Amino acid sequence: MKIKGYLSVQLLLILPLVISGLVGGCAHKTTFNSLVQDNSLVKNNYQSPYFNHLTLSNQQYYTHNKSVLYVFIEGDGLPWLTRNQISTNPDPVYPLALDLMSHNPYPGIYLSRPCYWLRNDSCNYELWTNKRYSEQVVKSMIYTLAEISREFESITLVGYSGGGTLAVLMANAFEKVTRLVTLAGNLDHTKWTQQHDYTSLKGSLNPSEYKLASSVKQFHFAAENDKNILAEWIRDFSDKQVNSQFILLKNTDHSCCWLENWGNIIKIIESE
Repeated sequence: MKIKGYLSVQLLLILPLVISGLVGGCAHKTTFNSLVQDNSLVKNNYQSPYFNHLTLSNQQYYTHNKSVLYVFIEGDGLPWLTRNQISTNPDPVYPLALDLMSHNPYPGIYLSRPCYWLRNDSCNYELWTNKRYSEQVVKSMIYTLAEISREFESITLVGYSGGGTLAVLMANAFEKVTRLVTLAGNLDHTKWTQQHDYTSLKGSLNPSEYKLASSVKQFHFAAENDKNILAEWIRDFSDKQVNSQFILLKNTDHSCCWLENWGNIIKIIESE
């Protein structure tokens, strides 16, 4: 496993007050347990030197086709109940990234973030609030990513919302990632906190500080009607990258309708 060094990032000193609901929300939305049961997903637990991670894989993960593995990373879920009350359970009400993985026709696996779906004594609220994108979180995700992709030649990382933040940071540091896909990704959380008058994410790395290698094909999808993560922020990030496409989806917002668009998104990725 090769982990490249991080650039220094200036970290600000105020705990974030709130994150808006980064949970999917069209009429079809379903629960974690029903997605697992209805799609016969296989659960596993992995322990990195830092945190525990839950994985859920589709049946294609176990086939003989070991060329490309799609890895899905969830959004920020529910870290805050109100502007002044931190949630004790940040799990998303509707896990959109898991729903997308269950509809993926290729070998796929859902990699949980630290302290999402699994919580133990190593967990504390900072890991889903101000340090949700910290270097320790990223290293733990990469460690587990290396384990689950051991038999595959390359990785396509797919991250929704705050999962897109982590996907960029992981792709920057793990050379096996050859394609990066963000869906309404929070690719500059400084702009995000300023726009919504949230306090800064102390202790979190910011994707806007990084320029990925040209060996990583990037696909950054934005929603035309997204009032949470503005399309112009995603376009600005993409424009600064070397091998990157910005794609604007019509009639789509932050929570809807990513599942309906997934078939077309797959076609764009696989046609390159």
